[in-house]
Amino acid sequence: MENFKFTHPPISQTHMRDRKYCTVTQGFGQNLTPFYAKMGMKGHDGWDIRTKGIIRWMLDYRKKGGQEARESTKDQSKGKLYCYSVCAGTVVWAGKGGDGGIGVKVETDEVMVNGKLCKLVITYYHLSFVSKKHKAGDRVKAGYILGVCGNSGRFPTAAHLHLSVRAKWKNEGRYVMDTQNGYRGAIDPLPLMADGSIYVIKGKKYQYG
Repeated sequence: MENFKFTHPPISQTHMRDRKYCTVTQGFGQNLTPFYAKMGMKGHDGWDIRTKGIIRWMLDYRKKGGQEARESTKDQSKGKLYCYSVCAGTVVWAGKGGDGGIGVKVETDEVMVNGKLCKLVITYYHLSFVSKKHKAGDRVKAGYILGVCGNSGRFPTAAHLHLSVRAKWKNEGRYVMDTQNGYRGAIDPLPLMADGSIYVIKGKKYQYG
């Protein structure tokens, strides 16, 4: 079995002024806010991918009276920037909850990561709404639309998609998440990115395939 890779980017590659890449505003392990230390983590447990330019977001946020981050309106991102499943799997949760706001969690079948067998739980947070077609137990394919990107959640930060990947490592026939790894079981999504996708993290461009 080869090491697993995603087969679809989580958002359109051309949504920002016809650029051909996605901008990651906060990468895995970074500490741009004090939230993570307060939650007992070493740093950010995933990627924050920009879904709306900061000026556009500030104008919209002011227009909505500072309530954008707490609402679940049907189209907070102009043009409905869709969130796509990065791989096939089973929906284990879809709805609204916690600091991440509206989101979806999808679990893969057994895959190989860094030479070890595991199942991955991919979380997509801060959506404006989730497709009604998806509920726990449903199967999705790579590229399926999970919902529309927005800015839901507890804290009003600039609009982005939070993508995190947690590994449940196979151990004696059971799948166990290493919640003591400093990131509550999360691993860096970077090595898993789909071929053909391009991401910019801290000014450095990563291209696959």
